[in-house]
Amino acid sequence: MTVNSPDHKLPLILLADDDEIIQDLIGAFLEQNGYDSILVENGQEAVDAFTNRKPDLALLDANMPVLDGFEACKHIRSLPDGRRLPIVMVTALSDDASVDKAFEAGAEDYVTKPIHWAVLRQRIRILLDRKQAEERIHYQATHDALTGLPNRTLFMDRIDSAISMGSRRNIQMGLMFIDLDRFKWVNDELGHAAGDQLLQEAAERMKRC
Repeated sequence: MTVNSPDHKLPLILLADDDEIIQDLIGAFLEQNGYDSILVENGQEAVDAFTNRKPDLALLDANMPVLDGFEACKHIRSLPDGRRLPIVMVTALSDDASVDKAFEAGAEDYVTKPIHWAVLRQRIRILLDRKQAEERIHYQATHDALTGLPNRTLFMDRIDSAISMGSRRNIQMGLMFIDLDRFKWVNDELGHAAGDQLLQEAAERMKRC
C-alpha cells in the first residue's frame, strides 16, 4: 500500500484497484492534477485506509479480492463520517445491474474503463467542491461563530454516540463541566465586547490543552 505524508495539505484521494497498471495510471493522473493519494489493492484495505486516514474522496474498482468495491462502499458508508465521503466506482463493468448495485451501495458516481481522463478529472473536481461546501455548512452549523468551539448541536450528537458506545461495550464514561466565574459581572461592568474577548481567550486556552 502506498501512502502519502500524514501531514498532507493537498486533497487526499483513496484509490482501490488490484490491477497494478491501472494503479500506476490513475496514481500518475492524480499526482499530475495536484492530489495526494493512497493506493490499495482490495476492498478491505480501502475500508482500513478510510478508517485510519480519512481521505477526501475514494475511487473504487468493482472487482477486487477479499472485499469487492460494492461491499467496500457499503461498509464505508456504515462507518462514522463514511456517509460524507464522495465515492466513485471506477470499473470495466458497464451493465445496468452493476450500475444499480453501485448506487445502491452508496456510490455517488460511476466511471467506466477504459477511463476518459477529462471526465474523471471533472467528476473529481465537482465532488470535491461539493464536499468542501457541505463541510463548510456543517462546520457553521456545529461550531460557535465567536470561539470556534463545538456548539450544543455537536455536543448532543457526540454525547449520544459516546453513551451508545459505552452501553455496547459495557464501559463507563465521564463528563467534565467547565464554568467561567463572574462572567456575568464582566458583561455587565465591562461590556459585551470585553465578555466576547474573555470567551475567545478562554476558548484558545482550552484548545491548547
